[in-house]
Amino acid sequence: MQDRMIYQVEETREKILQVAEALFQEQGFFDTQMKDVAVQMGMSRHTLYRYFRDKADLGHAILVKIFAKLSAQIEKQLEEDLEQRAGPGASVTAREQLVICLTDLFAAPENQAGLRFMGEFDAFYSGSRIPEDFLDMIAIDFARAEELAGELLRYGMDEGSIRTDLEPEDLLATCLYSIKALHQLVAARGGALVGLSSEGEQQMLQTSVQLLMDGLKPQI
Repeated sequence: MQDRMIYQVEETREKILQVAEALFQEQGFFDTQMKDVAVQMGMSRHTLYRYFRDKADLGHAILVKIFAKLSAQIEKQLEEDLEQRAGPGASVTAREQLVICLTDLFAAPENQAGLRFMGEFDAFYSGSRIPEDFLDMIAIDFARAEELAGELLRYGMDEGSIRTDLEPEDLLATCLYSIKALHQLVAARGGALVGLSSEGEQQMLQTSVQLLMDGLKPQI
């Protein structure tokens, strides 16, 4: 009986996450209230608060799902890249592989809704207000991806395509956060970016990734 109750609670919690994520994508995180989620679920707000303390708690739970999905994609791509490097005569450098990996991650159509939500949520709830348990969960999700990326960066350092004066972990974090910040700016402001044509906006992400990766080249 107890196992069944636990299953029902988890099932309801997952359904709430699905409904809330759809509402956040449709209406935006700022304009969606807990009462909207409750109405869509056919439950009272009081019942909804039994599953999530507030909108921030609900948003963090959705972010965990998004991070897990992105982490799995990065892991798969990096594992393929490392397998290719282990074979005879890799056709591209490790730095070029990293360019492809990051561009694919941030440009993939299926990732856009999740990345936009991350941007909205970052603007709403950030800094010291982020719960430590949330940071711990994200660290666990990305641990394997960070390990694989570090290995690819070390390949690049050994072959001479990536600079060696910085730690691989610092290089990776700098690239990821820089690209993520740019992507969120484009997603939030769209056509309101001054001095940028619509064609330039479409190419902005790929160009920026390439420029960042050029910064990984060994310093002469």
